[in-house]
Amino acid sequence: MSDFAILNFMKRDWNNALIKRDTAWFERNFTGDASEINGTGAIRRRAKFIEQMKADKIASETAELSEMDMRIEGGTAVMTGVNYLKGRDEKTSLLIKRFVLRIHSSNATGVGSIGRRRKHRLR
Repeated sequence: MSDFAILNFMKRDWNNALIKRDTAWFERNFTGDASEINGTGAIRRRAKFIEQMKADKIASETAELSEMDMRIEGGTAVMTGVNYLKGRDEKTSLLIKRFVLRIHSSNATGVGSIGRRRKHRLR
C-alpha cells in the first residue's frame, strides 16, 4: 500500500473518530507533543485537546475533507485542506469549517496536528 493510500485511510479514521468522539483513537495516534491552534489562536496540547473533546457538547453528524493536498518528503508527510463538520450543540445546528495543516512523521509513534476552526450557526 502506498504512503498516500495510508494517509487517505488516516484522514477517514480521523474524521470517524471526531464523529464518534473516540478519544482513544487520538490517544493512540497523537504524538506526546501534538498540538492544535484553535480559532482564537490559543494552542491546545494533546492532553487538553482530548480533555476538551470529552467535555464537548457538540454532536457531530458528518465530517468531510475537501481541498486536500498531501506532500511527502522523506519520513514526513504534510496534509493541508478544509474539514467541514456538521452537527448540533444544546441550542442549534452548527457547521464547523476547519482549516487543517497536519504533519505526520515516521520518526514519531503518532501524528501531530495544527488546525484552525471557525463555527457557523445554521438556521
